[in-house]
Amino acid sequence: MIVKPLTIPDIQGDISLAYIFLTLGAMIWVGQTIKWHHFLSMITMTSLAFLYAALQLSYWFSPVIFLIHETWLVAVIMVFVTLLVVSKPHNRVPWLIVACCIGNFWQAVVVSPLTSGLHLGFNHFFNDVSAMVILLVAWHVVERLIYEFSKLQKGAAKHQTSLTM
Repeated sequence: MIVKPLTIPDIQGDISLAYIFLTLGAMIWVGQTIKWHHFLSMITMTSLAFLYAALQLSYWFSPVIFLIHETWLVAVIMVFVTLLVVSKPHNRVPWLIVACCIGNFWQAVVVSPLTSGLHLGFNHFFNDVSAMVILLVAWHVVERLIYEFSKLQKGAAKHQTSLTM
């Protein structure tokens, strides 16, 4: 986030240096998490990227349909779909970040003729990514708490039945 104000002026527009670091870091992270099913992983990330780009473009072209603040609406939808399509909890955050980076690129390419240039990785993008990561971490904490409570409950039930025998 320190390098977020720094941009690389391009012929077509501006690219945030933080966007480049986030994209490269997330791609390296994804490369470490993917062991099998590379094709399935790419299809999943591409689908999430299309979803992010579609949500951003729908807000860009018709903001009236969003009754809730677009950052939280996009974050909730993206996290919900990520929870549905990515089964392993340790894969969710990097896949979602890579999908958002690719989706932001696609959205910028579509909107660039209207905004006179390609603008990648600015304030709204980082707000979206932060909200999504916060929701995913909160979901993971809830999952872990439920798991730990169920272990405690099973242990207490096992202990209680052994005392009565």
